[in-house]
Amino acid sequence: MENDCDCPILDKQDWDLKKHDWDKRAFYRTKHFLFLHMPIGIGKAIKKGMDRIEEKGYTIKPPYMMLDDETGCFLQTC
Repeated sequence: MENDCDCPILDKQDWDLKKHDWDKRAFYRTKHFLFLHMPIGIGKAIKKGMDRIEEKGYTIKPPYMMLDDETGCFLQTC
């Protein structure tokens, strides 16, 4: 499979079967709608979340990480 983007290629040895400490990380949770597992309005949800984070005075340094948990057909939490 070709890599058509400038995304870094992940090496499984860097993360597989290793314990990671997430206690010092802050998370912001938001929701967006799905229609038959297709995201609707995810861009708006991300922008709204980023705006709220900045309003609270937090800073986010790249690279950003977004986790998305597809658990249903119509409503999604990310």
